[in-house]
Amino acid sequence: MAKGIGKFHYYSPRPLDLTVPGIRLSERADWDWKDYWTGSMESLVSAGFATEDMFPGQPGRPSIAVSYRPLGGRTDNDAYWHLVPRYIHIHRLINGGFSVQITVSREEQRLRRDRRLSRARLDTPTTAVPVPIKPLQRAHLRLVWSAPQ
Repeated sequence: MAKGIGKFHYYSPRPLDLTVPGIRLSERADWDWKDYWTGSMESLVSAGFATEDMFPGQPGRPSIAVSYRPLGGRTDNDAYWHLVPRYIHIHRLINGGFSVQITVSREEQRLRRDRRLSRARLDTPTTAVPVPIKPLQRAHLRLVWSAPQ
């Protein structure tokens, strides 16, 4: 990892190798903008998600979670970075593994949003068929003007 100026560290993202054993993609339908991968640090590094020194708990990194801009600069609670393609959030899991969340490209975000919305339109019920209403049964009611005299 090449060092940048100040707090920013830059790296060139490698092409991802998704055939590495030990990594798993979470199938969450409500995440239109990111992929959520889990695995050990070694398997995630060998798959190309990040370099080893970018993970939480490494020297100079927070112990639980860390986020990076697309080229490796750390974020400091900046708004909307999570929507920028190739944004990375790495989180230490309770079982000792790690989760890596990577924001997908804008085109992929649009495709996923459109698929989710089309599924939602298919899942919504259509207009209900009206049920005929039975006329009221007036068992012992009489109108005042029709009462016997």
